[in-house]
Amino acid sequence: MNKLSLDNPFVPAILMLFIGLLGFVLIQIETNSLNSFSILFLILSSALLIFYFKLSAIIDNGRTWNIKSINTPFALVLIITKVYFIFLLISSGGSETFEGRLDVYGNSFLFGINYAFGLFLFPIIPLTAKSIFLRHFSFYVFIFSFVVNLLLAPSKSIFIGLIFSLLSYRFLKRKMGSNLPVINLFSLRSVVIFLAMLVLTLLLLYLKSGNNFLDLLLYRIMMNFDNAVFASQIPDSKTPEHTILFYAFLPLFKRFNPELYDLEYFNIPQWVLSETLGISRYGRSGFPNDNFIVGAILSYRLFSVVVFIFVIILVYIFVKRLNKRRRISPFDIYLLLSIPTFFASTQEFAIMFFTSFLTYYFFEFIFLPMPKKRILKFENHI
Repeated sequence: MNKLSLDNPFVPAILMLFIGLLGFVLIQIETNSLNSFSILFLILSSALLIFYFKLSAIIDNGRTWNIKSINTPFALVLIITKVYFIFLLISSGGSETFEGRLDVYGNSFLFGINYAFGLFLFPIIPLTAKSIFLRHFSFYVFIFSFVVNLLLAPSKSIFIGLIFSLLSYRFLKRKMGSNLPVINLFSLRSVVIFLAMLVLTLLLLYLKSGNNFLDLLLYRIMMNFDNAVFASQIPDSKTPEHTILFYAFLPLFKRFNPELYDLEYFNIPQWVLSETLGISRYGRSGFPNDNFIVGAILSYRLFSVVVFIFVIILVYIFVKRLNKRRRISPFDIYLLLSIPTFFASTQEFAIMFFTSFLTYYFFEFIFLPMPKKRILKFENHI
């Protein structure tokens, strides 16, 4: 634990999970709501916290990675797509609410695509593109996107996301052989960076909420696991219409079966809010994150332990094998950086995965058969 580096990609997940668990425990004690769901959620979430430390140790063991160059046409199309989404945001005038941001893109599917390509835009393309122009262009688009979102659609964690994105870039660059020094998580430099994130976040909250900014910050910390807080109020005898695995694949299923659009709920958080607060799917656009552990417990109850262990084993095998490979693809890096998203919001991860997988390998299969001279000629023009 003392050797954990600040730029390790699992550090944000460790911090958010730890803070979220503290908030969840305090709420459960304060409301006297500890029950079988709460206990099982705490046990599995604590196991996940330990697992994150294990994963961070595996990938931060000093071994360098030989990461393949990203497909040039794919990178170019992705950057252009991101520029288009920025244009949509600017032309709409922006929005400070989740519902408003959905209106900017027209629907949740385009909103998901915009989110799905984020990790490729930065840090993957600036590190792995063959073209220096694409590396620089991708970075500038990333920074421009941050500025536009800060001015027109600021989220409470926008500065936290920026700093941890920059740290992930630093980690990958270090893993690719750069001589950048390791920053110990408990060093003075780390404390300064955390304080900077806190001050910038508090400043943003103050500008958005006025004198209530501290109350808002404490509320978000306490309700980091809002879906778990609401789910703990549901009797054990009640279960969702479908399991979390069904809902994870639902965004893909709906593309082939339009009848699925008639379902009463599109994810478990919608069902949870309906059961606890009486809010229908049509009552709002934004819902709590589709936390994997919450969804697994509600779907499978005690059998969720088996499901959790199975998923943990799959993730462990993936990370272990990735760390031993001679060459690693950009998509493998994308999946590695997306692991915390799977546990924090499973359906969000599924949308990211399906969109990125199909797009990435569509260009791979088209680009690979092209004659080598034509490929080099295209890349030189870029």
